[in-house]
Amino acid sequence: MIANFKQDFPKQSGKNNPCPICSRTKDKDCKWNDSAILCHSYTNGEGNLPGYEYKGVSKNGGNWGIYSLAQEKKAVRSKSKKDYYYSDRDGNSLIKVTRVDDGQGRKQFYQSHWDGKTWVTGLTDEIKKSVPIYHYQKVKEAIANGQLIFWVEGEGVADTLWELGIPATTTLGGSKGYRSYGNYLQDLAGASLVLSPDRDEAGLLYMAVINADFPDVQWCYCFPDSPIWEHIPKNEGADLADWIKDGATATDIMGAVRTKRELKQFKPNDNSNSNVIEHPTATREIYSSEEVSQKIDQLISDGLSGSQLASELADLAVNSRYNQLAVEKIYQAALKEREQVEARQDVGIELEKLINASNSTIDIGQILPAQLSKPINQLATWLNLKPETYLTALLTTTSSLFKVGTRIAVCPATDWEETPQIYAGIVAPSSQKKSPILKAIVTKPLQKLQQQEKEVFKIDKANYEKELQEYNEAKKNNRGSGDNQSSDDKPEEPKLRHYSFTQGTTEGLLRQLQNHSDKGILWNCDELAGLFKGANQYKSGKGDDIEAILSMYDGTPINLLRADETKNISLDGCILSIMGTTQPTVLQSLMKDDTDGNGQWARFCWVKQPLAVCTIPESGKIELTPLLADIYQKVDDLHPTVYRLSAEGWKLFRDEYNRLELKRVETANKSSGLSSCYGKSEGRLARLCLNLHVLWELAGDQVPGEEINAEIVKKAIALNRFYLAQVTSLYSDFHQDSLAPHLLKVIQLSERKGWIKPKDVQLSTTPKQRPTPETVRTWFYELVSLGMGITQGEGRNIQFHYKVDDKVDKVDDKVDKSSTSETIDNTLLQPKVDKVDKVDDFQNLANTNSQNKELVTLLAQVDNPEKTSTSIESSTLSTFPHNQEPVSDVAVDNLSTTPSTFVETSTLSTDESLSTVTSSNEVAECAEVLAVTESVEALSEVINQYGRKICTQAVKLLDEKQSCVVKVVKKLQVKLKKQLGDRYQDLPA
Repeated sequence: MIANFKQDFPKQSGKNNPCPICSRTKDKDCKWNDSAILCHSYTNGEGNLPGYEYKGVSKNGGNWGIYSLAQEKKAVRSKSKKDYYYSDRDGNSLIKVTRVDDGQGRKQFYQSHWDGKTWVTGLTDEIKKSVPIYHYQKVKEAIANGQLIFWVEGEGVADTLWELGIPATTTLGGSKGYRSYGNYLQDLAGASLVLSPDRDEAGLLYMAVINADFPDVQWCYCFPDSPIWEHIPKNEGADLADWIKDGATATDIMGAVRTKRELKQFKPNDNSNSNVIEHPTATREIYSSEEVSQKIDQLISDGLSGSQLASELADLAVNSRYNQLAVEKIYQAALKEREQVEARQDVGIELEKLINASNSTIDIGQILPAQLSKPINQLATWLNLKPETYLTALLTTTSSLFKVGTRIAVCPATDWEETPQIYAGIVAPSSQKKSPILKAIVTKPLQKLQQQEKEVFKIDKANYEKELQEYNEAKKNNRGSGDNQSSDDKPEEPKLRHYSFTQGTTEGLLRQLQNHSDKGILWNCDELAGLFKGANQYKSGKGDDIEAILSMYDGTPINLLRADETKNISLDGCILSIMGTTQPTVLQSLMKDDTDGNGQWARFCWVKQPLAVCTIPESGKIELTPLLADIYQKVDDLHPTVYRLSAEGWKLFRDEYNRLELKRVETANKSSGLSSCYGKSEGRLARLCLNLHVLWELAGDQVPGEEINAEIVKKAIALNRFYLAQVTSLYSDFHQDSLAPHLLKVIQLSERKGWIKPKDVQLSTTPKQRPTPETVRTWFYELVSLGMGITQGEGRNIQFHYKVDDKVDKVDDKVDKSSTSETIDNTLLQPKVDKVDKVDDFQNLANTNSQNKELVTLLAQVDNPEKTSTSIESSTLSTFPHNQEPVSDVAVDNLSTTPSTFVETSTLSTDESLSTVTSSNEVAECAEVLAVTESVEALSEVINQYGRKICTQAVKLLDEKQSCVVKVVKKLQVKLKKQLGDRYQDLPA
């Protein structure tokens, strides 16, 4: 070390050169360079020089105290996510910059642009060229007012200055992006600029490039008196925001505005006189692991690709401790993580749609008359089944009983008519009591009608045989006289009418329809798989049975010509309804994918019955057969009728039709099957109107009139949305490449089992689709990030628990609700309120329904500040003619979307303290979580999630039970003191 003093420490104390630490001048014993001082006097740290830190004594006998220049260390940001928005020069949303901090000192930036409907990842070349400065409108106003404009690095710093009342701006892309985007000369024309660089080399370089375009500027250096400005680091230097955080005021900042400083930079040691030949790597810059990560993050943000990206990665490998293959792997892993973070907002929205769809329900008491809904609800409750399954079977059976010729004239202007028949299916696991539903609603009531039909048939058959005998005798007697009896006088043999059948062929079905050409029929198949797998079984799989069944859905005329003319079929119309059941896996194998090219599956109303425990009631009995048989008989007795919508009903129907058309077009590129469902649901809506209208009229002992009122249309709209929500849930199973369906399965498994492990998720899937444990763990973490649950344990021992509260700030809480999945609006079925007395009271009441509990995890919020309705070119939509009666604004009667379940109106008064209710719920909930917490790490996480006050009260609740939590709390005093600060002190011992 002594031998290198002259090279390493060229400066030394002397008569005219005092030591910076001890002011020694009598000899040359104190040495220093630009970054360190060796003081011969103050070897134990007695010296004090601003900007320098005492590091200890030298190793050669302790003759010198070592004082080094303090390193620039920025405080590590807590885990967070922040969005910054750039508008175009007209004030419209243009770009969103998202900063993600992981809480460990690493940060990521990514950009997205607004396409008029949603935020789309990445920027187009056109947007890059046109992007203005940050806060363009506010800056232009400040320029007009003659104010100084501070130019800083980073949107967060600019926002901090605006909070102090100081106009500030920056540019997109950070210190390396100034030349990559728009031209800012015109944006800042006439501005009095103050350049404020970050205290590092990257910050000075950024401002030097700007200074070349704007030479007439002033400068402002954060911490202006700090010696670090003479020894700046390469990056991660302090900025004005750090100075403000340290106590600087607006007056301090404005007082620091000055001309440009000439800053001394580090220079490499001059070893030109040395005889030692250094290896090339000795003089190159070697990046640390953290610096490699930061540079890779910047490469991802810059969007490099192809040869340019390969070149940058190769350079990075040369200047790091990693080989090129390792650097490329790090890049790919970081890119995947970035894409996952960028997609989190979309995943959260999609997951919320799927959860709403999966949990969708509807109050059949508001769909059916009370004399039908009450016994059905009771029976469903006893069997722990969804009442909607009974409702669907009832409507499908009813639809099969109308006379051919019955229809609803939906839109006379386009000659759009719909027949009443419905195809429906119940999707439930095996042994989930599907058959009892069909038995109660379909089989037994129709058996009663069938028995009556058989009695009539016996009489008709006997009369026929008598008439036939008389006919034959008369023909025989007249043969000799030459008076031949006409064949037209021969009696026609009666054919037994069947109300329903469980198995059959297309030929047999057509023959039945031919024999009773004015009657409908129900295909009651306990297993829908048999219907579709059995099609064409007698034609070597080359027939058209499926196509025939699908065409019968429309009820159009049928004309089939056979070689044997006696087997020809000629029908003016037909009514075939289908009611069946199947299992989720079976249905998925039948559907194969989500294309549904012929609309086979879109024709069906699907109801999902989840796995549920069925209990036997202690007593009581509900006999639906007499009631339903009476209703069915009344429907069967009706004459063919053409129904129509009332004026108000038509307005509601037309608005809903147009909404469904938008959804059909929106989903076309995502899922052709789902798009087809929206298309078919338009006609199904009319059929539901017809069937519900007749049921309500007959339940009131009235002959159904031809006009269908608006209240029936509202019920039909709500029910139709329920069916669409169900099919949305079904189609999610096909999107295995999408993250949201996998997350939904994790949630559903946790709902049933509580805490789950990766192994539980693996065993719940088929071997072919079974994910790896690592994949499942990433799903757990993603759900936690979305606010959909909590975890405990780590690595192989991690467990997940689904826990979402009403008050959770869901992802993209501000998203236009019209873009979410199908929802069922109970306001459709409520009386219309003409006005609200007080806006504040109305808002408070609305908030009451959503504010229940605190967020269980600390998450970065993802906001979409835009609330924009989706616009699609009218040329792609099928809308009703404009010559129809226009819809008034008030006639829709609250057709906006709401949560997917019918919810009782809140009974809380508007002035009741919501915070009190929230707090008590939070404490109880937190106590529930704490009761199963068994480690210090897990408890620390819970405290961070719920907050100090809530956890304090929750632990007090558990204290009497002497739960394991109380014991764990004591360990926090030692293990978590530094981590929790003063938070642990408020917990009871």
